[in-house]
Amino acid sequence: MVNVQQWLNQNYPDKNKTTKIKFSHIKTAIKNFNKKFSKELNLEDELVIDNFPNLQKIKLIFAASHRGLITKLTVNNCPCLTEINCPWNRIKEVKITNCPQISKLNFLSNYINVFSFNSLNPERLTMLNLQSNNFASQSLSFLINFAKLEELYIGNNETSIIEDTYNRFHGSLEPLKGMNNLRILNISNTNINDGVECLPEAIEEFRCYQFSEIYQTEVKKIFEQLRPFAIKPYDGKYDWDSYRSVRSANEIIEASAIQQAEQAALVELPQKKNNDIFGKIFNRKKKQPSANNDVKEVPENQNAQVEVISTGNN
Repeated sequence: MVNVQQWLNQNYPDKNKTTKIKFSHIKTAIKNFNKKFSKELNLEDELVIDNFPNLQKIKLIFAASHRGLITKLTVNNCPCLTEINCPWNRIKEVKITNCPQISKLNFLSNYINVFSFNSLNPERLTMLNLQSNNFASQSLSFLINFAKLEELYIGNNETSIIEDTYNRFHGSLEPLKGMNNLRILNISNTNINDGVECLPEAIEEFRCYQFSEIYQTEVKKIFEQLRPFAIKPYDGKYDWDSYRSVRSANEIIEASAIQQAEQAALVELPQKKNNDIFGKIFNRKKKQPSANNDVKEVPENQNAQVEVISTGNN
């Protein structure tokens, strides 16, 4: 039996000459899958691709009906590598080191829950597809440094939610506010529920729908917020100019209301101060003795003297 690593070594023995590692399992290849590959390759295995000095692209492409065989992918020391394309595998863990030129990563529909994003070069990465994986509940803060992204897919499809292997991202879109070149964003079927105002003007396609009422997700709040501006919402198309105009008008109204409230507070402050002073004077006068003389309580001691308090002139 030939496992995934042996397959790589047999098909790409000369690392210096290899510029592309490719395994395509789509269309006609699917018909031969059971006859050929299921017998030759282990169903679960780790693939290590390292020390390919001229490697530029890795394409291990499978299909939804026949998932790939890789469960862990390690890519190390490939200085010219720009693209990794591994959709529809069984990958749970990804480790990438010393690959500073990577600009595109496609891990659509895997089972990833371990991925070290710190090893990626944020100045190079322009496309990241993590849709329908298995990331634990977390905010989008791990993406804050990737300001060059143009395409970002972090949502879920129906199948992944039914299988209970889906991305559990939540919170706000605010960590994306520095991505001025972001054109395409997919957060469908997640619990991201806020921060539409943080999206850049470059946005062209924004998918934020919930596919079923049976599986409730908080992204529905964003979908409803954008409903008045929808053109083709399930294709991610919205009238962003109208949205921004309405938002700007609302911001002006809010700012005006805040300013009026602040001005009213400034007017009320001196009046409140005067009222406090008047109250203190009034209370002080109430506590003063009445006219003429007031006699303090006489002690029970017979020899006690009566103290007279004079309020007038003798």
